[in-house]
Formats: sequence, C-alpha cells, structure tokens
Amino acid sequence: DPRDLHSFPTRRSSDLRGDASARAEFYRAMFNVGAMSINEIREKENLNPIDGGEKHFVPMNMLPSDEKNPALIQQPTSGMRSIEMRESEPAAIPAETDDLVKLVAITELQDRTYKKLVEVIQDVVMLDTKTIRNAIDTNILNDIGAFLDVWLEKHYMELPASIRKKTQSFFWAYQDNISDVAAEMMKGTRISGGKAFNAFKKAYLESFSMRYANGSRSQIRQVFLDNGALQFFEKLNEKLNDWDKNRAKTVANDERVRAAFASSRETWKLNGVTKLKWVTTGSTTCPFCRQLSGKIVGIEQHFLADEVLTAEDDNGNWMKMKVIGKKTHPPIHRGCDCKIVPEVG
Repeated sequence: DPRDLHSFPTRRSSDLRGDASARAEFYRAMFNVGAMSINEIREKENLNPIDGGEKHFVPMNMLPSDEKNPALIQQPTSGMRSIEMRESEPAAIPAETDDLVKLVAITELQDRTYKKLVEVIQDVVMLDTKTIRNAIDTNILNDIGAFLDVWLEKHYMELPASIRKKTQSFFWAYQDNISDVAAEMMKGTRISGGKAFNAFKKAYLESFSMRYANGSRSQIRQVFLDNGALQFFEKLNEKLNDWDKNRAKTVANDERVRAAFASSRETWKLNGVTKLKWVTTGSTTCPFCRQLSGKIVGIEQHFLADEVLTAEDDNGNWMKMKVIGKKTHPPIHRGCDCKIVPEVG
C-alpha cells in the first residue's frame, strides 16, 4: 500500500473519519440545543470567528415553559378558533459553518502532517542550495552569463527527478488519506484511490517538482535583474540563506492546501460530483478570497483564470492581484486558507 511507504504523524483515514463524523454530530447536537454558538464550534476547530457567530439558537419547542411558544399558531376555521401544534424542527447550522464542519477531517489531516511536510521540503531545499553553493565554491561560475544561461538551466532540468524521489512517498500517502476522507463525505457508494487516482497522483508529483524548480530558477534570475553583475553572487548567497531558513515552511504551507484540495476535487469527480463551492474560513480571509466565497462552478470548470483581481481592504485601500493560470481549487495566492466543498443538489 503506497500510503504506508512514508511515515508521518497522522492517524489512518479510518480513525480520521470516525473523529470527524463524531465531532460533526456532536457540534450539530450542541448547536441545535443552544449549548454552543457558531464561533464556539469554529474555535474548537481552530477557525476564525465570523460576525454574528456568537449568538445561540434553540428549537422553538424548547423555550422555557413560562414563555409563549411561537410554534403554537392560532388559525381561524369556519368561525371557530382552533390551535394547531406545529412540530418544531431542529435549528439549522448556517451553510458556511455546515460546509466547514464537513471539512473537519481534511483540515485536521492538513494540520497534522504539516511538520513532516516541512521536513520533506527542507530536504529538497538543502539539496538545491548545496548544489548551487558547490558550483560557486568550485569557481565554475566566473561567467555570470554562462551561469544563468547554461549551468542554471541544466541544474533545474535535472533537479525535478530528485524532487520526485524525495517527496513521492509523502505526497502519495498524504493524497491517499485525503482521498479516503473526501470520499467519506459522499453518500451511498464511495470511491477512493484506484487507477485513475494513481494517475492523478503521478501527474501532481510531476507538476510539483516542476513548480518548485521553475520557482527557484525565476527567483535566482530576479536576483540578477535587481542587483546586476557586481553584486550578483553576494545577493545570491543571501537568497540561498533565506531559502535555507524559510522556504520549506512557505512551500509546505501552500502545498498542504494545494495537494489536499486537488486530491479532494479528483476524488469527488470520481464519485460523480458535478459542482464545487468555494468556502472561506473567517474574518481574516483576504479581500480577494472573500469575493469568491460561495461561488459555485462545474467541477471541470475553474473559479479563476488569467485575470487581475481588484479588492478593497479593511482600511479602504484598493489592491490588485494577478492570477496566472486556471484555478480549480485553493490556493489562489501564498498563504491562502480557503477551501472547496462538493455542491450537492
């Protein structure tokens, strides 16, 4: 089983499903009797509060006995007064919070595996920076033009194979567990894994390795454009030091979201889902993502594609963000914590 090839500190998907299902039912029950508010539920799941989420709701047939119950409705019938007892329905958790409750297990898996993902990516970063430093130390980079046009291109053509080798077992185990959890959200017969999903995992790993390599190449070229030839190697060394210190966390933070929802989307598609909804996670969500909140698209369609977004921040300042490529799932920017859910009905 490929998900056992790499050990990381997470529970197996069967455990995650039980925990998520039990917590979701517990929250729903506590909300329905007024014991917990929306924000209290969100706090338990490490989510940001929402406006108005501090209110508590109770079913209409559970008001104190000395208060009038609006469920008792008088209706005139042929000049006579009759009283109809309307059966009270449980209070409904608002749609946004209900969507997030469904995603408890995916969020938990993202958080539980983050530390291990940082370690895996750090191994990639160290290989990248060590190779560049070795090239500098052996004095093969005296010609900056040759470095940028020859050595750098060769290095980043070869690096993706090493990236795949170092990260494959983690990503495939992570994606298999995500697929199991995403499938558990479906009713009736559920499909996770399989040949189609394995093909997706291979394509994702290839995409990640190229994304990392192209990102490194672009950043190094930008160092040259920003500083010129005289300061290039000095500033390049500063860039490598910054990578050693910070890059693994940055990449891991994005990839745990991207891999999770790319895998969920693929699983939902295999299970016959035809539409997806964009869900934001609280009051700290950026203005660009808030514009997407609640947006529904066909599962083969994209939420955004090659466009410039404009948005007003909380201080009244207008901002722009360029979206490159098609975005069929989060993240749409660095640090994006949005989610998608299957839209049923």
